[in-house]
Amino acid sequence: MARRPQPPYDLPMEGRAVDGEVAITGPGRLAGSLTPDAARRSARLLSAMADEAAGQGAALDEPTGDDAAAAQDSQTSSSEP
Repeated sequence: MARRPQPPYDLPMEGRAVDGEVAITGPGRLAGSLTPDAARRSARLLSAMADEAAGQGAALDEPTGDDAAAAQDSQTSSSEP
């Protein structure tokens, strides 16, 4: 396997519908747009690849950084009476 230039991101991409396209940004320098059909196919492929990667145990699904703080806040507020 080729060496990765950096660790994998633990933040999801963001997207918006803009002028009939799906605009995708982040994390990092990721940016672009897809047709609605390409976005749907990409979503299915990403989901399948995520399931495959999770089965390989290569990356943790535990949140880190800002995601970890948000997850902790969520757990704390949901467990309060």
